[in-house]
Amino acid sequence: MSIYTQTALEVITCFDKAVKELLGRTYKSKAIASRLSDFPALAATSGIMPALTFYLSKAVDEEDAFTATYRLIKTAECRFTGERLSNIKKYFEKVEGSGGEGKGYGVALALILASLEKIEYLRICNKEPGIREVADALLNVERGCSKAAEEEALQVITELKKLGTAFYKT
Repeated sequence: MSIYTQTALEVITCFDKAVKELLGRTYKSKAIASRLSDFPALAATSGIMPALTFYLSKAVDEEDAFTATYRLIKTAECRFTGERLSNIKKYFEKVEGSGGEGKGYGVALALILASLEKIEYLRICNKEPGIREVADALLNVERGCSKAAEEEALQVITELKKLGTAFYKT
């Protein structure tokens, strides 16, 4: 198994287990599968950074879900309580039932960023980042935009696309 497949598999299975624990059932979402499926082509044609900033702009309306998803992946824990727990559950259920249109950017962005962070393409220091922390991380991409770094990032993103289809397409 390639390092790219392994990285994407680790990220998506971590999220899958955590969201299953959160909701008490297997999670399917055409919206998330669609966002993960669309990203590699967008990144290949316009570049990874422009694709990330596009998803970032779409995730603004889903910032709490993005932050929660990132936390689920990075800490493998579902320690949300009260209103926040209720809101996160509602968000995941809403995305699951949306049919894919205009939803899922926050979750997809969190999965993509966590995968890119695992291959050291970028670094996000906060376990619960908001949109501004992600923008800061994009400004400070540690490996630069070398051709080799871009190619590695595209490979892990492509693996994430395949797994997103396998795990979440309804």
